[in-house]
Parts: sequence; structure tokens; C-alpha cells
Amino acid sequence: MAPEPVAVEPVATEAVAPEPVATAPLAPPPAAPVGPGEPNRHFDGQQWLVWNGAAWVPEAPPAPPSTGGRRTLIVVVAVIVVALVAGGAFVASRVANSHKAIVIPSTLGGLNKATDPQVTSAADQFRSQATSALNGVATDVGAYGSAGEGQIALLVGARGNASSDEFFQGVASGASDIPPPTTVGNSQCVSASAEQIAVCMRSGGGLTVAVFLTGSDTSKASSMVDEAWDQQ
Repeated sequence: MAPEPVAVEPVATEAVAPEPVATAPLAPPPAAPVGPGEPNRHFDGQQWLVWNGAAWVPEAPPAPPSTGGRRTLIVVVAVIVVALVAGGAFVASRVANSHKAIVIPSTLGGLNKATDPQVTSAADQFRSQATSALNGVATDVGAYGSAGEGQIALLVGARGNASSDEFFQGVASGASDIPPPTTVGNSQCVSASAEQIAVCMRSGGGLTVAVFLTGSDTSKASSMVDEAWDQQ
């Protein structure tokens, strides 16, 4: 007779967690290609990247050109021109060429004629105001430069003589902290530090030319006056 089968009780075993498998660390990303002379900057096909010391990051976009100089020139010169013409700083010279047109150069001091609508419209407004106030005396206004170029200039010319004292009194009425004018080249000039604008004027023989230039470079403003003067 065959023996009866013996039941075998299962032996309980503890579950053993698998040991972690060591893995090799990830390789750092390959260095970005760089161009000659630009070890910390490169273009990845979509944008410029810069190395910040730890990683390649998108380059910050360039700051937009400041319009502060443009606003300063437009606001300050608007007040100055009104003050000058209203105060009679330009006096008509009773000479044969008192109605001869003022020549507005195509460039001035290396600056091209302005194309910014805000600047050109301001120049148009100044021209209209001056023409009306000067009662037919030939006058004209030219605007040059741009905010992007970093400088804006306004040229004002009239076929009349201007008193230097009255002219700069008009300037003082539109700007603050105006020092006494000094001779720079052939012009009388001031630098309005608060408004960051240089003003130079030259008058005589029935002609007055003035330049209002953003910044404080009276030497450049004076040379621009001479440049415009020589073309009249």
C-alpha cells in the first residue's frame, strides 16, 4: 500500500528589497559653440545665449533707446521758443534780405534730419509760432538726430538781430539753473544741467542762428551754429 502524502507547511520568508543599482552620473551638457572673440556668448539658432558662470542662459534683450532726451528737448524748447518770439528777442532787420529764406541744412553736426514724428511735428509747431510772432520776418526751424542716436538738435534761424541778454532770459524762462552765457567760438552758449541741454546762439548783420542740443556739449552746439550760419 502506498504511503499517504505528508502535508508540508509553507515556510514564511521575509521580502528582501532589491539592492539599488549604482548608475554612472549624467554627463554635463556639451559646451556651447562659441565664436572667435566671444567666449561667453553664442547664437543657438534661435536666440543669443550668454554664460553666467554656471550655465548658458538667454541673453537679455537690449534696452530700448531712451526717449528722455527727446521729451526734454521738445518740452523745454517749446517753452523757450514761445518765450523768445513773444518777448521780441528777434527784431526784424530792415535790410534787403530780411525776407530771404533761411537755409535748413540736410545734415547738421553729423546728424541727419529727424524722422521721429514727435520731433518733426514739434519743429513744425515751432516754425508756425515763430513765423506768426515775427510778423513776416523769414524764419525756419530744423530738427536733427534721434533718440536712438543719442542726440537730438533743433536749429532756429531768423533774418533778424537778437539781443543776447533777451535771448538767454527767454532760455531761463523755459529751463532752470541757467548760468550766465559764455563765449564758445563765435557763439554765446549755456548748458542747462537740469534739463541736460546745451544752447548756443549767434547774431549779427541781420541774421540770428540758435541751436538747442541734448546733452551738455556747448562746443558741439557752437560748431553746429557756425555750420548753419555759413550756409545762409
